[in-house]
Amino acid sequence: AVVGSLAMDVYVLTSDPGFFTIVHGLAGAMHHRAHLLDEGASPRDGGLLIVDAHTAGERMRAAGFAFEPMYAVAFAPAGAPSEADVRRAGISRVFPRTTLAEELPRLFDEFAV
Repeated sequence: AVVGSLAMDVYVLTSDPGFFTIVHGLAGAMHHRAHLLDEGASPRDGGLLIVDAHTAGERMRAAGFAFEPMYAVAFAPAGAPSEADVRRAGISRVFPRTTLAEELPRLFDEFAV
């Protein structure tokens, strides 16, 4: 990561308050802004989309295509939805949901330039 990198907007698609709390807390600790992406919200230019593939359902496809594929990542439970389903929704990278707290700081460093 670049030292002194700019704060980034992080958009979170989930209906699980615990998932959002983890993302929000880690984003804030790293000087980024987390926003819950709901039906009426639209991302500003740029930003990173974090999708909870376990709860996003059909909203995942619309949200995934609203972002550049390189800036959309999903965390999925083992089994469903499949990684192929997530990729078809326009999301480039899929991580196991159990690695959320481990992967987020690395992703924030990678994308905040």
